[in-house]
Amino acid sequence: MTKNERSLQWVIAGIFFVVCFAFFQWIYPNHLFFKEQMRIFLYTTDYFISFWDEPAWLSCYVGNFLIQFFHLTVIGPLIVTCVLLLLWYYSMRVLRKFGNGNMVSIYALFPVALEWGLICRLSYSIASTLTLIFVLWLFLGYIRIKNKRTSVWVAFILLPIIYSMVGSRLFVFSLMVIFYEGAKNRKRWWFWLSLLLSSYLYPLFMRHFYGLSIEEAYKYSHVDGLSVYFPALALILEIFALEIKSIRRIRLNRHSLLITFLVVFGFFSFVIAGTNRKREKVLAVDQAIYRGDWERVLDLSAGFDSPDILVSYYRNIAFSKKNELPQNLMDHYQRGADALFLPIDLRSSILPVFFSNEVYYQLGDMDMARHRAIEGILFSPKQRSVRQIKRLVEIDMRRGDIEEARKYLNLLDATLFYHSWARSKEEQLKGEETLSMEKRLPRKSDWEREHDILMSISDYPGVLSSLVAEYPENKQALDYLLCYYLLNENLNSFKNTFDTYYKGKFEVVPRLYEEALVQVLSKSSDEEVDGYQIPQDVIEDYQDYIHCKSGRKAKEELRERYSSTYWYYSDYIH
Repeated sequence: MTKNERSLQWVIAGIFFVVCFAFFQWIYPNHLFFKEQMRIFLYTTDYFISFWDEPAWLSCYVGNFLIQFFHLTVIGPLIVTCVLLLLWYYSMRVLRKFGNGNMVSIYALFPVALEWGLICRLSYSIASTLTLIFVLWLFLGYIRIKNKRTSVWVAFILLPIIYSMVGSRLFVFSLMVIFYEGAKNRKRWWFWLSLLLSSYLYPLFMRHFYGLSIEEAYKYSHVDGLSVYFPALALILEIFALEIKSIRRIRLNRHSLLITFLVVFGFFSFVIAGTNRKREKVLAVDQAIYRGDWERVLDLSAGFDSPDILVSYYRNIAFSKKNELPQNLMDHYQRGADALFLPIDLRSSILPVFFSNEVYYQLGDMDMARHRAIEGILFSPKQRSVRQIKRLVEIDMRRGDIEEARKYLNLLDATLFYHSWARSKEEQLKGEETLSMEKRLPRKSDWEREHDILMSISDYPGVLSSLVAEYPENKQALDYLLCYYLLNENLNSFKNTFDTYYKGKFEVVPRLYEEALVQVLSKSSDEEVDGYQIPQDVIEDYQDYIHCKSGRKAKEELRERYSSTYWYYSDYIH
């Protein structure tokens, strides 16, 4: 290696470190934090042994170990940067074995760029990156074997080791071995065919041992489809390209360096442009919710350029916490009542499932909050989520279920970053065990139900009605119920609920409710209307709205003057 090549490597490593770290630290940090919350790493023997029941135990265990540090704002981006640099280093070393080209340090950036893009996905674990690094490391060890017969035996022995430790990268290893054999003019066709056939049959054979489907056996531990193989495929294509003399003999000079850097820069730009920046903003709102910073939630949600159901959902919760939901409901995007309660089914992505328990928890419905939190665990990787486990602790403590809370606290006590939190909650539990059921733990609200109520999980008005009927002073739940009826244009149920729980019990009636009452009472007697004490300006605005509605350009004119009213929502949006 010449001095210029060595200098080029250091320049590439330095630039890559700065750019990659800055990207994950300031542009894409919330994805890393959320990945940590979807998993849990326990410092227990049982947790370690649990990985042996599936292939790729080593990469998954080490990957989860590293992911726990994504909890820290600087350490997470630093880990990702170092892992990608390690992939670049081993890719470069492998490429050098196939051709001593002067530009291999730049060529090695292409698979790294693809891996960078994959890491930006929520479902993609850094364990998959470690899998590829481990395969490259084993391959570099394999080619150091000089004896041909020994190399054959070692290649076959490595197949079960690779599958057991890092999962479905057998073909990557086998193809690199075959390419290397071909580059050294070792035309052992029987060996090549046997190696490929073994790489195909071994996962099929081992799927019965691990209890996997055929698809899972060939893609474990990846969940992102064929795209997870793109970095390895790019590396193999580069290995093939280095067999072309014109590519291998490209000299390191200003002209070749400039052109190659421009190509690499364009490739990285294309990969980074494909990342989901909108979802990163959604996760920023979620982290504000996680920390209970309601003002931050409203500030972040105000910066969204396009409507988003998850942001609307969190915005509504934030307004509800400030007792300002009806005052602001019509000023923001609402997709029917879905922005009040996220609809969940088997086809739902992980974000709505993870977020769905928050509204029930904040409204004081611990039964439904617990149900949704358990669903969040079931949808998480390996059915282990530190965030949902923390929420279950909070729920069980508010329900007064000490034994159940302690079960989850024991899990958190075996973690690195939630150990102190678990110990503090355990101290609370010890202090509460001697108290009566009525005085157990300080509640965030005074209206939690004392007994489990079995309901349909999609019967939102039923859930809210039961909560409000038991605790009429729960204004948050009452506002949610009234707003739910309004967004679904169920004015009769709105009026009945308003008459039962709101009328005469609160000094200030939000204008949204007054607008709905004017509409539902439009055919009622003046005496009945007077009983609601609706301000005259609201009545006059409704009359003007009805008058304008009959015009030729009614929608445009009404949008300009009444777009934030319930009347406009009812006629033109819902």
